[in-house]
Amino acid sequence: MRISFSGVTISARQINPKTTHSREGFTFIRKKIKIKVECGDTVIVANDNTTIGYATMDTGVGELTYIFVHPAFRRRGLGAILVLAAEKAAGQSLRPAEPISPLGRLFFKQ
Repeated sequence: MRISFSGVTISARQINPKTTHSREGFTFIRKKIKIKVECGDTVIVANDNTTIGYATMDTGVGELTYIFVHPAFRRRGLGAILVLAAEKAAGQSLRPAEPISPLGRLFFKQ
């Protein structure tokens, strides 16, 4: 199964098993979230109330320049979804840009 949003497709294998999808976006732990790509270089994850996280990229050098997930929504697979969505939108694998925070190093080690 493949899920598309803003012209980006992610296979179901790439999504946390607790995550399902709908036509409007992903349903994540019983709450609907929306994933969209803006300006070709920013992926945003949001629900009806707030921005949950975002990632920015520089496709010219193949880097993921910034990634953030709100602390209340961490440890649920959203960071991985942001990275995958950014790579799909960029059409290439992205490496994290330096400097990488200690928390970021742990995330990218997984």
